[in-house]
Amino acid sequence: MAREIGIGVVGLGWMGQVHTRGYRRLLDHYPDCELVPRLVIAADPVEERAQEGVERLGYGNWTTDWREVVEHPEVEAVSIAAPNYLHREIAIAAARARKHIWLEKPCGRTPAETYDIGKAV
Repeated sequence: MAREIGIGVVGLGWMGQVHTRGYRRLLDHYPDCELVPRLVIAADPVEERAQEGVERLGYGNWTTDWREVVEHPEVEAVSIAAPNYLHREIAIAAARARKHIWLEKPCGRTPAETYDIGKAV
C-alpha cells in the first residue's frame, strides 16, 4: 500500500525544477513504488520563482526562506538545489531536522564541507 511522503525543495532554478519533475513522474517510472510524493513547499530567494512553485509546479506553499522548508512539519524529504555555497548550511540543518536529503552535486565545495554534511547525516 502506497504512503505519501512530504517533499520540500530549496532552489527553483533549472535543477530544482528537474527535481520537481522527477517527483511528479516517479510513479510513471516506478509504478510499484510504495511512496507517493506530495509537493508540500518550495523555497527560492526570488519571490516570483518561489510563487511559481505553487502556480506552475504544484507545491502547496511557497517561501523565500529555505529554513521554512527544513522546519516544515509535513516535509519528510528536502531537495537541495540551491547555489553550491549554501549546500553545507542547508544540508546540515535538514539532517539535524531528521529529513531525508536529495542534495545536488557537488555536495560541498571542499572535501571538508562534504565531510561535515556526511557527518551530520
